[in-house]
Amino acid sequence: MPTNDLKSNTSNSIDYERIESQSVFRKESRERLLLRFSLIAVLGDVLAGFSAMILAWLFRFIVLHPSKAEVPFEISFIKYYAPQFLLGMIVLLIMLSHFKLYSPRFLLGFRRNLVRILQVMFYWSLGFLSISLMLKVDPEVSRGFVIVSSFTISASLIFWRWVYALLLANSSNVYLFKKRVLAVGWNRTAQELYEKVYGDPLHPISIFSTVSTSNGQFEEQPPSEVSVDGKFTEIGELLTTRKFDAVLLVDFDLSSEQILSLQQLCMREMTEFMAIPSFYQVLLSRLEFDSIGGVPVMTGYNLPIEHPFNQLLKRTIDIAGGLAGLILFFPLIAYFCFRVKKESPGPAFYKQTRTGKNGKPFDIVKIRSMKLDAEIENGAQWAQENDPRRLKIGEFIREHNIDELPQFWNVLKGDMSLVGPRPERPELIKSFKYDIQNYNLRHTVKPGVTGWAAVNGWRGDTDLQTRIAFDIEYMEKWSIWFDLYIMLKTFSANKNAY
Repeated sequence: MPTNDLKSNTSNSIDYERIESQSVFRKESRERLLLRFSLIAVLGDVLAGFSAMILAWLFRFIVLHPSKAEVPFEISFIKYYAPQFLLGMIVLLIMLSHFKLYSPRFLLGFRRNLVRILQVMFYWSLGFLSISLMLKVDPEVSRGFVIVSSFTISASLIFWRWVYALLLANSSNVYLFKKRVLAVGWNRTAQELYEKVYGDPLHPISIFSTVSTSNGQFEEQPPSEVSVDGKFTEIGELLTTRKFDAVLLVDFDLSSEQILSLQQLCMREMTEFMAIPSFYQVLLSRLEFDSIGGVPVMTGYNLPIEHPFNQLLKRTIDIAGGLAGLILFFPLIAYFCFRVKKESPGPAFYKQTRTGKNGKPFDIVKIRSMKLDAEIENGAQWAQENDPRRLKIGEFIREHNIDELPQFWNVLKGDMSLVGPRPERPELIKSFKYDIQNYNLRHTVKPGVTGWAAVNGWRGDTDLQTRIAFDIEYMEKWSIWFDLYIMLKTFSANKNAY
């Protein structure tokens, strides 16, 4: 089958702007609420953890060995053990995040948390003792206290997470944890997966639609509860108009070209792609094994930058960095605004519409480096070397990224992050999701003031495919330390800064 057989329908009979705006609103609302639920889980874990450690301290030093308490409880606790409790809590949160217990799918299903919580507590005991020894905490952390704490914290976390899962399951927002999945084909494995998911009302995935295979048939007939929405060749229109959360590849008769076409379609429409690995033929570096109801699948959206706890951590750093950036660079911004006003009449700042996360447009703020009405004659275009539209001071401003400094305001507002793919203008990229492979994948995260592609010189009028490859590499390798490295590298990165 030709690759473009799966191209999204562009018929004039469909109001795509309305569909796209509804999709952006739904995704953003869902992400905000899931992030809020993850934050509540963090706060609940902190309260449960501190309460459990205080209980362990009382049991270890007051009940078992009252002679150990040589000073009153208030003085002993605040002066000697409060810092140790804080250290233990930090280690616990790191462990819980590492085991993905702040991922939405582990907030709802309590049974899936039991083993992970026990694993967390095992590694917490080792990690807490090791770190306290390396830091030479005074007084020395009692091994008995750590052992008792591992039991009290385990019990406290299990009880709290059980109560929280019940509250979420009975809330009106439980649908947010459900993914709308479109299965491509149907066979015995898909039926087994469906039965396990269908039998668990709290499972974070809900398969309810399917399309027939490339030859218009099913290997096995899907159950009556699963709606048949069309054929394989109609997936493009289904994803454009219905906005499923994920596509699950079941059909093992598809060719490599058809699978690759399906993957690219999912990326263009920002839809998660999953496949049952027994029949999977084409792999990307970002795909990894996962399990749904005990059935192995491969998923392409388990990126560290998308985990709610990491998003919360990144947003916290963005707020701190955005505020510090505006305060620190205010004199520099004021000086170059004065230079721009002196050379050219008109405002020193200008706003420009850019494409943000999930394709949502926003207004970016920059120091003007070009003449007024620079795009009246030729319309929107990327800056080029020796661009005649630049002001004299504009060349220096752009070469040293000074025009980007007001974007700290966009970071504070939440439109941008300190680090991420550079935001592009909608009028320049409206056809890129069809023409540039994997282009829309970069819009699943917030754009950044600086980015991995930008510090490597891939900005402006440069090769888009290579730029997208750097953006995807950033998303795959993201960490707080990687963000810090990119921010430091930004000060010396001026290649192709026209």
